[in-house]
Amino acid sequence: MPLAEAKHPLDVYVDGADEVDPRFNLIKGGGGALTSEKIVANNAKKFICIVDESKLVQKLGKFPIPVEVITSAVPSISRILRNDYNAIPREREGFTVHRNRIIDVAGLEIESPENLEEELNQIPGVVTVGLFSKIKPYSCLVGYDEEAKEIFKEDVTNKL
Repeated sequence: MPLAEAKHPLDVYVDGADEVDPRFNLIKGGGGALTSEKIVANNAKKFICIVDESKLVQKLGKFPIPVEVITSAVPSISRILRNDYNAIPREREGFTVHRNRIIDVAGLEIESPENLEEELNQIPGVVTVGLFSKIKPYSCLVGYDEEAKEIFKEDVTNKL
């Protein structure tokens, strides 16, 4: 079977995150590669997240959520984010590798990352959002001052 047709063409994908909550929901994309990161994570058997302890949060949202959008949709999406979500959208300089724009969205109350990810992805012109709640890591390697610990989804509520 050609690699492109395999169910999981990658064995392991290792990457960082901007925030990790106790249920392994993530905010990613601070570096601007959120669409590519979602594609790779979706095609890996195991996605392992590496962070330092400062990235562990009880509730997502301190870090602005990156939203990759079609360039012509920036004004309308920014308006929707302000008016419907009471958010503070800020357009980033430059373009993504896919030639799109990124809007960093601050001020959101993220009660349900799963629902918010789904809602934002439905706005016309949104390519994807930096919430990773449907695609979650298998485990997180967390760096502390003196050591690193691997935390698995099964025992996450006891460790984060």
